[in-house]
Amino acid sequence: LEFRRVLFRSGGVAQLPVDDIPGWFFATNGYFSLPMKGLENFFALVHDVTGAPWWASIVLSTVVIRGALLPLVVVQQRNVAGMAKIKPQLDDLGARLKEAYERESLELANKLQSQMSTLMTENKVRPISTMLGALVQIPLWMTFFFTLRGILGRTHDPHGFAQGGALWFPDLTVADPYYILPRSEEHTSELQSLTSS
Repeated sequence: LEFRRVLFRSGGVAQLPVDDIPGWFFATNGYFSLPMKGLENFFALVHDVTGAPWWASIVLSTVVIRGALLPLVVVQQRNVAGMAKIKPQLDDLGARLKEAYERESLELANKLQSQMSTLMTENKVRPISTMLGALVQIPLWMTFFFTLRGILGRTHDPHGFAQGGALWFPDLTVADPYYILPRSEEHTSELQSLTSS
């Protein structure tokens, strides 16, 4: 596949339209091109059905997708809480298991692994459940990001994003000149880290 590598300038920032993004994953013909097209169609569907402006359609789409992922997040959080509850026992068994391997006592190692498995089963904890949340959410949100980036980076505006903003960002195809959204995200993250400590 040959991609045109032409940069278009918009507002002093070099942007590559989604049709011209080279690469394996998030390119027009990359692995995530089908999910990206599906997500773009989902944004358009939400916009058309609700009649909301584009900024609200993007927010609503995010809320819908987060809501759909809620059961997965609940399972993941329950699993994390269960793992935290049995962590002292797991740490003890892990240390004894390490010693067993160092002494090359396979019989003891098998017995300790069995005890760890039983402890997790009794407490309804599965390590794969914790990883499953990340394995689903990371590609989904990356696809979400690159879809929006690709739509907004086009030289043409098929959906009307240029008129779909609000307040200080009336044109969604132009970067926030005051950096209000990134700064508010930064302060929100700082506040969350302070309250969770």
